[in-house]
Amino acid sequence: RDYKVTGVQTCALPICGIYNGGLFNAENVKKNPAVMKKAIETVQNYMDNYDYIEFLSEPVIGNIIYGPGITFDTVMTAMDKAIENPDDFVWNFYAVYFMNTQHRPSARDFEYDYYYPEETIVKICEQLESIFDREYGDTASDESILELKKMIIRTYMFTLKTDKCADYCIETLKKYDDSSIKHDTAYALYTAKRYEECMNLATEGDYTLEYYAALSALELGKTGESVELFMPAAQRIKDKDAAVYADEMVYSYITALADAGIDEPEEFGSDDILGLYYKAYTNVYKETSEEALEEAISLADRILGKYDNLAYIYYIKGIAYFEQDKYEEAVQAYEKAVEYNPADAMFWFALGDAYSRLDNSEAAYNAYSMSDMLSPWYDYYSDYEGVGVHMYTYKEHELINIQLSHEADNGEGE
Repeated sequence: RDYKVTGVQTCALPICGIYNGGLFNAENVKKNPAVMKKAIETVQNYMDNYDYIEFLSEPVIGNIIYGPGITFDTVMTAMDKAIENPDDFVWNFYAVYFMNTQHRPSARDFEYDYYYPEETIVKICEQLESIFDREYGDTASDESILELKKMIIRTYMFTLKTDKCADYCIETLKKYDDSSIKHDTAYALYTAKRYEECMNLATEGDYTLEYYAALSALELGKTGESVELFMPAAQRIKDKDAAVYADEMVYSYITALADAGIDEPEEFGSDDILGLYYKAYTNVYKETSEEALEEAISLADRILGKYDNLAYIYYIKGIAYFEQDKYEEAVQAYEKAVEYNPADAMFWFALGDAYSRLDNSEAAYNAYSMSDMLSPWYDYYSDYEGVGVHMYTYKEHELINIQLSHEADNGEGE
């Protein structure tokens, strides 16, 4: 049967008897501890059994679903085996695959810093591709090869080997014309500060490539060219169907402009949505006076009166209220932000902060937990750029979250 968890997630008790739950399923464990103990032992037997891992490797590599469910201890076991067996496809494949299924390590793993050196992770990726090419290269389908390459790209991104990743992507694109790899290439080139190469990738109509090219042009001091590259993507914010993605791009681009000390571009138009957006942003982040915060709220309301599905505008509005110590209003604004873009960890983190100021420990804990869950360790697009919430960059937050979990658990401290 399914158990509803805080109205957000569903955890299952599958027919195989393997229990998958969390803090809010503690009562279910207490009701039948013997069955749960047996399920845990069964899982441990699977984890220790090479035949089971070998069985899992039989399906085609294509259509891998990345998600939670593999424990960090399992990742460690697979990586140990890959290092011990550099010519074994199964262990090398699962070392990389398991690593890509991790949402985040547990608090215990975080506390004791059990992570492998980046060089070791890269070495396993290289071993895996070498074995694959040698044993399956002549018979594997293009789908399988491409999926394997995408998994390796994600791993290079996680280790922040952006130069290596960019080169790897460029080589891959020589054979496979894949849009997602093009986007990964643009991101890797941009973060590796290879701006000219990134600009050369720009393709009219591909807004992601134009976005990274615009950021690259900004870094090269080519402000006019940057704005010209960005405007097609920016205008999509007025399209209801494309607004969620365009809104995130506009927010990030305005952040880059403001951080570089660049005034509002004329192309934005002072009374157009982009001009209002820029002013609201700078009022909250740069000016921060009481008058500026009030104006930011007013500007946000003007935008939302015409385009009511822009999550980052609600977020800016929430920040303004938060800075005014109006935490109930901040909660309302942040709740709207997560309604229109529930996948952004930054919104959930802000919502947790607002609930904390209202002494609502359980709501704060739930929001912080969502923030953590939405910040997997492989989510390089946001976490490592300081936009999202990641354990590596918010270490103190993890301790706060643990304390809130104790309070949410009726003070039992378990």
